[in-house]
Amino acid sequence: HGLTHIFPSPGDILALEGPIENRLGELGVTSARSRTIYALALALTQGEVDFDFCAQPEEEIK
Repeated sequence: HGLTHIFPSPGDILALEGPIENRLGELGVTSARSRTIYALALALTQGEVDFDFCAQPEEEIK
């Protein structure tokens, strides 16, 4: 029961050529979801989103 799949890195998502909807659509991902995945990848690489552990969430919210 180990790891069997991985998701591409944000950089890999951003490096895809052509409209993201076309690239991920080939995998069955809807256009809206494709654009959301792309926007999240962009936000992660620009440091706008951070999923690291936060020891004091109350302080992070401020």
